[in-house]
Amino acid sequence: LMLMVLVALPVNAADVTASVNSVTAVRGDTVTFEVTLGNSITVISCGVSLSYDDTALRLESGEWTLEQNPLITNFDMNTELGAIAYMSETAISGTVFKATFKVLDDAAFETTSVEINLIPRDKNNADLSVDLTGGSLTVECRTHDFSAKDTSAKYQKSAATCKSPAVYYYSC
Repeated sequence: LMLMVLVALPVNAADVTASVNSVTAVRGDTVTFEVTLGNSITVISCGVSLSYDDTALRLESGEWTLEQNPLITNFDMNTELGAIAYMSETAISGTVFKATFKVLDDAAFETTSVEINLIPRDKNNADLSVDLTGGSLTVECRTHDFSAKDTSAKYQKSAATCKSPAVYYYSC
């Protein structure tokens, strides 16, 4: 006689994935990073925190982008922390938060990581696990084409003479 016991297991919250997009930009650009859930998760609340290189980026704004209407939504630009809360358990999915940054004029020409960390909580206020794949910012040098003819003094190679016009360097 063989006895089989079947046990129903709930979906493990660790199976929830999230990712942050990666961006390539030049100094002075405005860029947006979004955190997107790979699958739905049921929460009563969710926190967010940001982790990025402040020598390359300056935070301009942060906002929740949920289609479900939370009772409370908040993002504090000073602490770079935010939270949402619902009256009852609510399934959230898709793009849930976005942060907009300015690439600093003296940002190094390199790749640096950007993380938007989610801290979801269930109805018992217990943290749920999310496997986050962080994003990145790659700062590249602006493409130079040296096609702009600028006749200001700083671009003058030689002054005009009776026999020839002034000669100017091209700027980018």
